[in-house]
Amino acid sequence: MKQTYAFFFALLAVATQAQVTHELQVEDDEFNPPSLTINAGDHVHIFWDNSVVNDHNVTEVEQATWNVNGTAPLAGGYQLGVGTPSPGTDFTITPLNSVWYVCTFHAGMGMKGVINVMGGNGIEEATAQDQYLLAPNPASDVVSIMTPSSDPFTVRFTDAAGRTVLQRALNTTRTVDVSTLNAGLYVVEFRDARGTLLARQRSLIAH
Repeated sequence: MKQTYAFFFALLAVATQAQVTHELQVEDDEFNPPSLTINAGDHVHIFWDNSVVNDHNVTEVEQATWNVNGTAPLAGGYQLGVGTPSPGTDFTITPLNSVWYVCTFHAGMGMKGVINVMGGNGIEEATAQDQYLLAPNPASDVVSIMTPSSDPFTVRFTDAAGRTVLQRALNTTRTVDVSTLNAGLYVVEFRDARGTLLARQRSLIAH
């Protein structure tokens, strides 16, 4: 019986670890914390402090742009908050790779940060990602999923606020109609029949 309980709590610990959500607060003229290190698959909850009075956003940029406090957005990157395609003050994202970001209003003052994403399985993880690719990307009407697997799977689109906006179970077909989605950046998850995560990709919808 003790072994059974030990095994149960071990599984519970793994499940909990796999669903970690980190907090990133937008304060007036700074991000708190400015540097965040997470594991692949972790979520980041981005929210504005109640005392904020100035306009702010979280805009992903190239590292070279970040180094010089530039503001040119990374194509297909995150753009959240005031003056972006995704206005608001509360978002949950699941970064696939490290994210270098700035506030375009105050980058010159050094208002910037980085989310470092640590890969879980190195080459194996990268290989799994390559097994599920989206085309075209950006897309406007229909997305084709290119995979060598013939097994059924579920594809799920999540918006910048962490909401599931489209989910489809695919068997023989390998296309998804995205014409009803709003323009923007989405995280796309692929899961097998048991719900196991197979891969994540980003899809940019541009009508």
